[in-house]
Amino acid sequence: MKLRKIGFWLVPGALILVAALIVIPALAASPPRLGGTAPSFALPDLRGNQIQLAAEIKSHRVTLVNFWATWCPPCRQEIPELIALYKRYKPQGLQLLAVDLREDPGEVKAFAARQGMTFPVLIDSNGRVADKYGIYYIPTTYILDGDGRIRAKFEGGTTASALRAKIDPLLKGK
Repeated sequence: MKLRKIGFWLVPGALILVAALIVIPALAASPPRLGGTAPSFALPDLRGNQIQLAAEIKSHRVTLVNFWATWCPPCRQEIPELIALYKRYKPQGLQLLAVDLREDPGEVKAFAARQGMTFPVLIDSNGRVADKYGIYYIPTTYILDGDGRIRAKFEGGTTASALRAKIDPLLKGK
């Protein structure tokens, strides 16, 4: 009889422990705040080169970090907007880092080529960078100034005009 009681509590107790080990760290990592410094990271691009956020920030006036996935309809919808934005503002000092979440690099590479994505596409294969940024929705886009401070955040799909409204003053130094 005592063994049944132990077994009765052992399974739910083990499930609660596993859930706590998964949920508590996620809750502890709060997303970075507007005006704060963007969390640093290094991720491989589609050619296998390590791209470091700090180096990109140093060499550009404005950096967009866009978290996305190929299967995400709003992500797919905003890609043409991001491509047009990048082409327009790259000569003025804009960098766009498209951080793909937990997908096969080969599939992402083929997708990016079909879409004409000429900006760096990075692979966050284990989701650690997304966790650092508190990504709960995709797409999510952060706009960083030349000092690495977060100037804007867009959760969900956005438009080039909404992004331009935040980027223009940063590129003009205001």
